[in-house]
Amino acid sequence: MSFAASRDEVEQARLNKKYIEAVVYSLGNAMAHITDLRRTVLRQAWRRNLKIQQALTTAGIALTPLLLVQVANGDKTVDEAADDLMRLCGVPADAIGRHSADEPDPVLMAAIANDSTKRVLVFKQSAGTGFDAPRAFVLASTKPVNDEDFAMQFIGRVMRVARTVRNAFGKPLEIPADLNTAYVYLGNAQAQAGFESAVKTSTEVKSQLEGQTEKLLTLQTVSGAVVYSNRPTEQEPVAFDMAIPDTPARAALPLASGHADGLGPQGSLFNNGVDGSTDVGTGTDATSGDGTPSGFALDEVNRAAAPRTRRPAPQNSKELLVELTSHGLRAYARKHPLVQLGRSLKTEEKPELNDMSDISRAVATRLDISDGLRATAVKVALNRVKEKERHTELTTGEGYTEDIQVFTDRSALAREAKQALQTLPQAEEEDYMLIVQVLASRLRGALDEELENLPPEAQPAEAERARLSRDAAHWVIRKSAQELCEAMFSEIAQRAKLIDARPLPDVMVFPDGIALERPAKNIYGVLPPSTQDGERVAQELLMDDRQWLADKTFQFEDGDFSQGQFDGTWYGNALENAFSKALDSADFVVWWHRNPRNKPYAVRVVRAEHDDYFYPDFVVCVKHNPADEPMQRLLETKDDTKDAARKAKHSPAHYGKVLFLTPDGQRMKWVNDDGSLGDVLDFDDMQSALSKLAATRPAV
Repeated sequence: MSFAASRDEVEQARLNKKYIEAVVYSLGNAMAHITDLRRTVLRQAWRRNLKIQQALTTAGIALTPLLLVQVANGDKTVDEAADDLMRLCGVPADAIGRHSADEPDPVLMAAIANDSTKRVLVFKQSAGTGFDAPRAFVLASTKPVNDEDFAMQFIGRVMRVARTVRNAFGKPLEIPADLNTAYVYLGNAQAQAGFESAVKTSTEVKSQLEGQTEKLLTLQTVSGAVVYSNRPTEQEPVAFDMAIPDTPARAALPLASGHADGLGPQGSLFNNGVDGSTDVGTGTDATSGDGTPSGFALDEVNRAAAPRTRRPAPQNSKELLVELTSHGLRAYARKHPLVQLGRSLKTEEKPELNDMSDISRAVATRLDISDGLRATAVKVALNRVKEKERHTELTTGEGYTEDIQVFTDRSALAREAKQALQTLPQAEEEDYMLIVQVLASRLRGALDEELENLPPEAQPAEAERARLSRDAAHWVIRKSAQELCEAMFSEIAQRAKLIDARPLPDVMVFPDGIALERPAKNIYGVLPPSTQDGERVAQELLMDDRQWLADKTFQFEDGDFSQGQFDGTWYGNALENAFSKALDSADFVVWWHRNPRNKPYAVRVVRAEHDDYFYPDFVVCVKHNPADEPMQRLLETKDDTKDAARKAKHSPAHYGKVLFLTPDGQRMKWVNDDGSLGDVLDFDDMQSALSKLAATRPAV
């Protein structure tokens, strides 16, 4: 006859250790993905095993503690762990027992566990059962163990109290906590949940003898002997106070309406009338009284139905203008000749560089490496970065933390550095290697200074020093990825090519029924539409007419003729329109042009920190002083001042520095190079704008 004993009873009998301590690692963001937790766990678990050996020696107990190392299944996992223990922890090769089989061999496991010459037993994850190791105090688990039953099997391997320990501390002496604790080092923090559940379950187990004395049954045997037992029988007692069986749930009654879904004609998704008509939301028929579809204006239907006389395609610009007028469109012709304005504006194009080595070398050489970044890079290379080791006593929940040095996963660090390098524009594998090489040479001096503190026998060879320098460079690349990318873009922007954009449209078209203001100095003689004007287009033009509101180039016998449309890329808000009028009234402005976004004839500028272009809002021809020739300049109105500061890092040679303005309530302010707000621009006194332009004019 067997009984289950409670955990307290087992502890009092000194068969199991009293405490269970789980150790996990809390990693900061910087080290979360590049810490080699497997090696860190092995080193920390071995150090704990050495402390236990010292405690046993101090107590005069002749016992060699055994470190259990559980690894994942695989052909080389056991050998890899053993090699790390020898190389990183100094464990003698003959002190390591190995169980390499995927399936546990209880005989072999027990033989290793009882061999006092073995100080470590490395086995695979599947070997959670089948052996007993009373001299084991520490378990290092490098794989997640979230299953409660599986975790309990592993805890059982280190919970036994060795007989020599029990004999050394006879009752009423207490076994010291260090020798009465099972330590579980986990390479995955989430695995602690499985161990906590296992321990919680074990603490809730009660002895089957508790409260059973009043429940002993008297059994009469065939021979007439009487047996008293608390073993439960299969026969349930019958008594007057037994609970009445639960009434079976009633079957669902059919719906009274006869509809399985409970929705009759009154409950349908669409309310069907008696006559079968459908009322969708408005309570009216889908057609109006005259038979036309609801939601369409009658006059528009009649207009659309009226056939038009098909005219031949325009053969020249005059016929095109007549055709546009017939479709309710007005054409605004570009003024010419205008000083400093040809058919095309100048624009920038990113260069296609076949050899990026000079740029890569320059970027790596000029990268700012702070003292703190340099020091951390060396620590990462030498496995000296400190992270938190969290200790939790699983039965009480109490715990503490320690700062310990963790191992760096060199492969993971190199992968993340390469991912950062792959974001660099136009760079290739050779450029990645060059950047790593330059940064490694810059970090070599700091690394050598740290290595000088090591004893002569621990000094690494030249090949190892080169590897450590590359590890430090990988850390710098990982932490400075954005700076490297922006520096690369900046170098490319400096080599931007100045080309002619596509020809400016000869005319801009817009509905004739929407009146536009007519400033004097705009190159089309018109203030581009506002957003509100754009919203009226669909009301002013029929669908067929809107087909003519487009960007299109016509090839006539007398030459190409292009038209552009005032679409959303041209629209301005009230503040931008007020600025346009201020430009128009400024004496130093010869002409101005609203520069649309993404048009092939627009001015675009290469960004110095991004892969995109940007399109300044205004191209303005100004006289910086009365004696100067007029010159084209660029102005941008921008809501995001940080984005303005980034865009300002590159100045196109032809136009000079782009000047940025930003709305501030009902006024405009200049944006400083650092993104902060500058002075207010008074639209009634544009002299401050002239001063800004003159101070930043390009060298001729």
